[in-house]
Amino acid sequence: MRSLIKKFETKKYLLALLAVSFLGMFNSLYLTYLHFSSEANSFCNFGERFNCEVVNSSSYSEMFGVPIAFLGFTMFLVLGLMTIYASENTSKRKITVQIISVMLFFGFIYSIYLVYIQKFVLKTYCTFCIVLDILILLALILSIIALGSIKIDHEAKNEKEYRDSVNISEDVS
Repeated sequence: MRSLIKKFETKKYLLALLAVSFLGMFNSLYLTYLHFSSEANSFCNFGERFNCEVVNSSSYSEMFGVPIAFLGFTMFLVLGLMTIYASENTSKRKITVQIISVMLFFGFIYSIYLVYIQKFVLKTYCTFCIVLDILILLALILSIIALGSIKIDHEAKNEKEYRDSVNISEDVS
């Protein structure tokens, strides 16, 4: 019974991770749209301290000519696909979630760098970029919790197999 409950918890964390990946994809797509849009967007601009247009049109908004926002979309798309794979494929779940966690860790480190650029170089923040950074952190936390839940699932499965083998050997004697 404990194993069944833990499996449900693992699925619950993976479902939450999938939801965060969809939110991240939509947010990233919107930021990509803003990057290429020539019109000023008052929806995201709140004066000098919060101005998505300044951040999203700066030289820091691209890497090798590709908008950072689109790279974020790609990361969240891969996150979503890998989460679906982990959810459906229990034999590869642990390694898949480990890869997800590593990917998100590096994404989080890069987002810290981008927050630094916003605060100290550009001296303005992009509201949607900050939301994206929070989503990356949330996804990282969820992936680590899911990984711990998978470990508990694995230990419960081993314990059940051990008990079953002991019961079989006791029935034989």
